[in-house]
Amino acid sequence: TQNDFIHDWLPWKQEYLSILLELEAQEKRGLPCELCGDLPGSIRCKTCSGAHAWCNSCAVKVHKHLPFHNLEKWQDSCYQKISLMALGYIWYMGHNGDPCPCVPGPAEDWVDVDDEGLPDTEDPFHVPILNTLPVPRLSQLTIVHATGIFVHKISWCQCSNASERKHLQLLRACLFPASVTRPETAFTFEVLEHHRIDNLECKMTAMSFFAKLRRLTDSGNPDSIPDRYRELLRISRLWRYLTNLKRSGMGHDQERPPQPGDLALFCPACPQPSINLPEDWQQKYPGWLAKLRYVVDGNFSAQHMNMKCPEDDVLITDGRGYMVKVDPYSDHILRSVESKEKSSCSNHRAVNAANASRANLRATGIGATACARHGCFVPHCVVDFQKGEQQMNIDYSICQALNYHSSGIKSALLIYDVACQWSIHFKKRVSECTHLSVPEDMEVLPAVGKFHLSAHKLECFTRFSLNFVEGGGHMDGEILETLWASLNKITPSARAMSAAHRQELYDDHMLDSNWKKAVSITKTLLKKYKRALQGLNETQAPFEELGKNLSPEKIAKWTAEEATAAELRGDYLDIYQPKVEKGKTLLSCRYPPSLHLHLAPSMADIRLSLMSSDTTQNSSSGSVNWLISGIKIEDDQDLLRAAVRQLPADATATQKADIQGKRQKLYLRIRKLEEAADTILKGLELGDDWEAAAHIDDTEFVPPDDYVTMVEEEREGEGVEREEVEDEENYVDEDEDGDAAKPSEEMATWMPSCMNPNRLLELGLGHLGEEELQLRTGQANDALARIRIALGQLAVLYRQNLRSTNSVRSGTRAQKAIQDCKAKAMWHARSYQRARKAMEHLGASDKVLETYQLISPSHLTVNKDITEENRFGQGSDRLPWFWRVQGINNDSSDQWMDEFYRISWLKAKARYCRWTEELALVKHEMHWTMLWFEKHQSEWAKRMVTSEEPGHIAYAAKQVLMYKSFAEEARKKFAGKMAIE
Repeated sequence: TQNDFIHDWLPWKQEYLSILLELEAQEKRGLPCELCGDLPGSIRCKTCSGAHAWCNSCAVKVHKHLPFHNLEKWQDSCYQKISLMALGYIWYMGHNGDPCPCVPGPAEDWVDVDDEGLPDTEDPFHVPILNTLPVPRLSQLTIVHATGIFVHKISWCQCSNASERKHLQLLRACLFPASVTRPETAFTFEVLEHHRIDNLECKMTAMSFFAKLRRLTDSGNPDSIPDRYRELLRISRLWRYLTNLKRSGMGHDQERPPQPGDLALFCPACPQPSINLPEDWQQKYPGWLAKLRYVVDGNFSAQHMNMKCPEDDVLITDGRGYMVKVDPYSDHILRSVESKEKSSCSNHRAVNAANASRANLRATGIGATACARHGCFVPHCVVDFQKGEQQMNIDYSICQALNYHSSGIKSALLIYDVACQWSIHFKKRVSECTHLSVPEDMEVLPAVGKFHLSAHKLECFTRFSLNFVEGGGHMDGEILETLWASLNKITPSARAMSAAHRQELYDDHMLDSNWKKAVSITKTLLKKYKRALQGLNETQAPFEELGKNLSPEKIAKWTAEEATAAELRGDYLDIYQPKVEKGKTLLSCRYPPSLHLHLAPSMADIRLSLMSSDTTQNSSSGSVNWLISGIKIEDDQDLLRAAVRQLPADATATQKADIQGKRQKLYLRIRKLEEAADTILKGLELGDDWEAAAHIDDTEFVPPDDYVTMVEEEREGEGVEREEVEDEENYVDEDEDGDAAKPSEEMATWMPSCMNPNRLLELGLGHLGEEELQLRTGQANDALARIRIALGQLAVLYRQNLRSTNSVRSGTRAQKAIQDCKAKAMWHARSYQRARKAMEHLGASDKVLETYQLISPSHLTVNKDITEENRFGQGSDRLPWFWRVQGINNDSSDQWMDEFYRISWLKAKARYCRWTEELALVKHEMHWTMLWFEKHQSEWAKRMVTSEEPGHIAYAAKQVLMYKSFAEEARKKFAGKMAIE
C-alpha cells in the first residue's frame, strides 16, 4: 500500500534533506565555463537537466531556443535568479531565432520604441489601417508562460517582403499577443492551454491561475511581477474560441455559414439521422428504437448578476455552442405569457416558484436538455431563467432539442421533474409561439425521473414512470443532476462575468463534458451491455416463474390491458395501480376454511394419499396419524415457548396457572405420542442411535408480543382440530430419579427425522422416513401458501387502511391488523423452517431442497409494488422465491389476493420488458457509435482532400487518424455484441 511506501522512505528522510541542501551549491561552482573555458562558469539553469556551469555569453547561446528556462547566477555566496534578458538575450522574430538580415547595425544598440500614433486598445478585432509605418527594431515584451512570467527583448523582422504586423509575427512564434496594435504582452500557447485545462479539470479561476504563475516567478515577492490578470481573462476567451473553431472544422469550412451549435459536439450513441443511422433505418428499426430520449432540468446555482454596461459586451460565440442565440431567445421571452397557475401535483418548487424574481440578478439560473441515456448536453439548448423555472424557458430548450438532427424520428421521450404539469398545455403553447416548433408528426411522451417521481402524488406514478414507457430501456432519468454537480464548481466565478464571457465558459465546459463522454463511450457501452445482460437474467426468470403459476385466462386479460395502456397511455396506465374499492376494509379479514390455498399438495392431501395407498395399508398401523401428531406437537411446543417468553417477570398467579395448564395438556399429548411410537416400532429399542431435534428457537424470526394470541385466534378462525387428552392429573413435575422434569415445551420427541436415513433402513424403518418426508413436504407447502396469503394481505392493508386512517382509533385498528398479519407470516415461516430442516435430515434430494429454499426475514417484507408504487429504485425489484416457485400456486379468486398477483405480474413484466429493451438499445448504440466515429473520420478525410494549405492538410490528417482509432477500437471491442455487425 501507499502507507508501506511511506514507511520504507522514512529512514531516508535525513539523507534526502541533505541532498536537497547540497543542490543549492553544486560542485561546478567557481569552475571555468564548460563551453568556452575562458570565463568563470557562474551561470546555471534550473530547468535544464544535469549540472552545468556557463559564462554569460555561453548561457545565452545555449538557450537560443529555450527562452523560458530559469537561470541563476552565483554571487554573494549563493545562486540568485537572473533573467536571460539581463544576460543579453534577444528573441528574433521571423527567422527561426536568427537575426533578421534586413536589420542594420548591431542588435546591442537597440532602442525601445513604440509605434507612434497607434492607439492602444483592448478590442481584439480592431485592426488599424496603417501599413506603411516603420517597424521598430527592438521592443521589450512581457511574456506569460506556464513556468512563470518573463520579460524579453524582441527584434522584429524587417524584410521587404514581411508585410505582417508585429502581432502576427508573435503569433507565428507561438505567442498570442495581448493587442493587435501595439503588443506589449504575449501569452505562450502552452500557458493558454494550461489555463484552459486547469479550468476544465480543476475548475481553477483565471485569478488563481495567474497568482500561481506569479509565485512560480518570484515566491518571495510575487507582487513585483507584472500584473497581466485582465489580459489573461481576455486572451483566454479568444484562445478558447479559436481552439473550438479549429477542432470543429470551421477553419476548413470557412465558406459554410455559421449555424446554431456549430462549435458543439453531441452524443455518439444517440440516434441522429444522416449522422450515425443507416440509410434504411426507418425500414429496419421498430418504432420504439430510434426514439429521442432527453432529460431537461433547471440549475438555480448558475446565476448571473446584472452588468453595469451590458451594451459594451462583445459576443463571440453567440448561439454556436450550447447556450442559445441571444436575440431570438430574448424575443421569445418578450412575446410569451407565463401561466400563473399553481401546481396541481406536489408542492414543486419549479412550478410554484416559477414567477419569483430577484432584482440583482440578470439570470436566476439556467435550464438545459441532455440525452437521458449518456448525459451529453444537446447543442443550442441551454437557456437563462429570468425569474424562476418558467415553462416558456423550458419550452424553448425542449423545442431546440427536438429539432436537433431529428429528421424522420417520430417519437421523443421527455423526462422532466414536473412533466405532469409542464405537459398539460405544451402543444397549445407551441402553437401560439412563433419561436417554438416541434417536428411534424413527432409524438412527445412526458415522464418524470425516478428519484423525483417519489415526491409526486400517487396518480403521477403510473402515468409518468419510466418503468411503463415502451422503448424507455432501463434508465433513471436523473443523469442531468450529475452534470450539474460538476458545472456548479464554476458557477461562483461565472456569476460576475460578462454575459458573453459566461456564455463562452459554460459552452466550453459543456463541450468538454461531452468530449470526455465521447472518448469513453466504448467503455461505457460495454459496461451497459454487461449490466443489461445481468438485469435481463435477474428479471426474466422471476417473471416467467410467476407466470407459470397463474391461470392463462388471467394472463391473457392482463396482457390485453397492458397493450391498451401502452398504446393509449393516460388514464389507461392506472392498471398498474391496485384496484381496491373505497369504503371497504380488510381489517377483519380471516382465512375462510374453504379458501383454496395452493395447487401443491397440502399435508391433509398427502395424509389422505398415504392412508389410501396399498403400501401404507400394509405397513405399521396408524403411522401416518402418529407422524402428523408429532408435527402438530412441534408447532404447539413452539407456541408454548413463545407464551413462556412473553410471561412478565411479575406474572400473576392466573397467568402462571394458565401456562401450567397448557404444559399439562402438552405433556399428556407427548406421552400419548410416545406410547403410539412403542406400538408402531413394536418394542424396537433405538438406544442412543437418534438425536432429538434441539428446541432452539430460530433467532432470525423473533415472534412479536401478541404472537400467541394471534396464532390461537387464527387457528380458531380456520377451525383447526385440537387433540383431546385425558387424565390431566397424571402430569408429573419430576422424572423417575426425583429430579425436576423438563417442561413439556422442551421435551424431546422421537420421529424418523431424528435418525440417520441409512440407520432407518438398517432397522427396517425406511417406510416411516419416506412417509414423514412426504408429510413434511405438505407441511412446507401449507406454510408457504399461508405466508403468501399473510404478506399479500399485509401489502393491501398497508396501502388501503393505514394510509387512509384519519383518527387515532382507526389508526390503532389498522396497526393492530398489520401486526396480526406480520405475526401470521412469522408463525408460518417458523413452521416452514422446521419442515425444511426435517426434510434435509430425511435425505431429501438436492432438487427438492433447491425448490424449498431457506427463508430469511428479508423475504417477509411487503410487496412495495402495492404499498409504494412511486418509490425510487424499483427497477431491480423482484419477488422472493416462494412467490414464483412452480407448483406452489396461489391462484385464488379472492379479490385482494387477485389484485396482489395482478400488480406483481404486470410490474414484473414491465421490469423484464425494460431490460429486454435495454439490451437491444445497447446493441444498437454500439453500432451507432461506430458509425458516428466513421462519419467524423469521413468528414475530416474530405477536408484533407479539399484543403490546399499544408497546415490544414496536416491537422485534418491528424483528426482522421484519431477518429479512425476510435472507430477501430469500437469495432474490435463491440465484435459479436452489436445489433448489426
